[in-house]
Amino acid sequence: MPSLIGFYSLVLGSSLSFLIIFFSIKNFKNSKIFDRRIIFFSFLQFLLVFISFFGLIISFINSDFSNETVFNHSHTTKPLFYKISGTWGNHEGSLLLWLLVLTLFVFLFIQKLYVNCDPPLTFTDGGILIYLYDIFLSYLLSILVL
Repeated sequence: MPSLIGFYSLVLGSSLSFLIIFFSIKNFKNSKIFDRRIIFFSFLQFLLVFISFFGLIISFINSDFSNETVFNHSHTTKPLFYKISGTWGNHEGSLLLWLLVLTLFVFLFIQKLYVNCDPPLTFTDGGILIYLYDIFLSYLLSILVL
């Protein structure tokens, strides 16, 4: 069950990512006006990726072998510490952890962008980070689906 919640939260995070891209393109012509929905969507995106990573941790702790990643990289007799560290000790888990860190930094960057900073930043810089997020998320989803 946690693996299904994690997968669907990744899919929902992907759709939020396309909303952020839509609002960033809408703001591209006038970068002086910043849409507050972008900050909310980026925080929600971070929260969904965190839920997905936490779901993978729970799947490793409970030895939920219905998840292919847990089936390939875990065992019931492993100590708890090795089960938790086994979450990011494989290809899919490390990509998910990297995606979590990327979404955290995208959220912090966009939040700093909203506050008047010196020198002023444009949203194009944040948009590049979101495009990078989309590439890695689509790659991770293709791994999990296939």
